[in-house]
Amino acid sequence: MASKMFPFITCTWNPLGGECLHKCSYCWAKTLIDKYQMKKYQGKPRLITHELTRKFAKTDFVFVCDMTDLFGHWVPSEIIEAILEYIHKSPATFLLLTKNPWRYREFKIPVNCVCGATIESDIDHELTGPPEAHRILAMVMLKNVRKMVSIEPVMEFTPDFQQDICNIYPEFVAIGYDNYCNHLDEPELEDVEALIHGFENRGIRVYRKSLQEAWNHAEVRSK
Repeated sequence: MASKMFPFITCTWNPLGGECLHKCSYCWAKTLIDKYQMKKYQGKPRLITHELTRKFAKTDFVFVCDMTDLFGHWVPSEIIEAILEYIHKSPATFLLLTKNPWRYREFKIPVNCVCGATIESDIDHELTGPPEAHRILAMVMLKNVRKMVSIEPVMEFTPDFQQDICNIYPEFVAIGYDNYCNHLDEPELEDVEALIHGFENRGIRVYRKSLQEAWNHAEVRSK
């Protein structure tokens, strides 16, 4: 099935089982896993070997591990290597997305991959995995691969955020607000729109996700 998370994705692929240990407070996947008691995403990390027989077309853009983080610190290197080896042999294009982009440098990334990182802000809101500043630096230092950034759910950021993301040299950026009423520290919509225009003026393609009035600012104005 295609991912609702990104419009360019044609299908998702989850060859990694086990619990995600980031434990992000706003995680939609964790809510889904708990609701339906999805045993595939419980317990220790493990390779789902039958997924390595799946075939993809050259026209596919595959989102890898949308239910967990393939490059999480708890995932054994041999599992990651097995999945990357399969990707290397496939004709499709694959999106890797992590909150721990430092681990990209441990592996030889196949040329048919786009290396993504979720970076919600340049402020550490302490709601997710490794600090945002660490993720930004890791992506800046990552060389000789295709890159993208997911700014979702977007949270309050500083005026330096736009330049920080531009320093990564992403092919594209996806940006959107939280869709699950987690009452995050959201920026005003006009600030997000200015951020988007800044990216586009620098030639970075932007995929607009849910763009709406921030709940916290709307409440202030309604009083």
